[in-house]
Amino acid sequence: MGWWTASRKNYALNYLLSAGLSPYGAAGLVSRWANVESTGSGPSSVNPYSGAFGIAQWLGSRLPPIRGNTNFDAQLTYVIQELNGPESRAANVLRNANTAYEGARGASIYERAEGYNPSTGVDNFTARTASGIPAILGSGYQPAPDVYVNDAPAEYPDYGTRGVLVSELPSANVFDWSLLPVDLWPVADDYSVGAVAEEQQSISSTGLIISVVAAVLVISWISS
Repeated sequence: MGWWTASRKNYALNYLLSAGLSPYGAAGLVSRWANVESTGSGPSSVNPYSGAFGIAQWLGSRLPPIRGNTNFDAQLTYVIQELNGPESRAANVLRNANTAYEGARGASIYERAEGYNPSTGVDNFTARTASGIPAILGSGYQPAPDVYVNDAPAEYPDYGTRGVLVSELPSANVFDWSLLPVDLWPVADDYSVGAVAEEQQSISSTGLIISVVAAVLVISWISS
């Protein structure tokens, strides 16, 4: 568990909610910090290689205003100051996030870590962040069936409007969606679900045509 106990996560969550972030946005930041950035030491975390510091692992020009200050409240206050200032893009996503994926994406825009893509707003840790959000919100999620992500064609790179990027998923033929919260499962307009529905509709249409043709033949035979 490390420094991030349930009570500390809840404290940070409520702090961020009071600053105007949506529940998913607030949980996105807390999940990111607790599961990626400062898992072991929280506000005292220091990366021995880069020198990144604190719950958000600040670095570069963002570090000096908070450097050495290990007070939890002070660091949360600094987060809000950044969101109200230079990190307005992240703030916009975090305030309007209504899915775990959007909350995790907002956290990635705020952190901009390894693999960050400014056009999509995701990095190498977006999926891990999203998977930790349900526990922070205290919501119950039901298990989902396996989905074959390799069936997704190139024209559906994000695997649906609320899906996780295929590049973020494990390199396996089958991904168990029960590992992620329900709002990250493919939705009705996803390729995986839509293709099945389309195939079923095609089968039903074919069956109807065959039935109609058979009925016409029977009527013709009786009439003759």
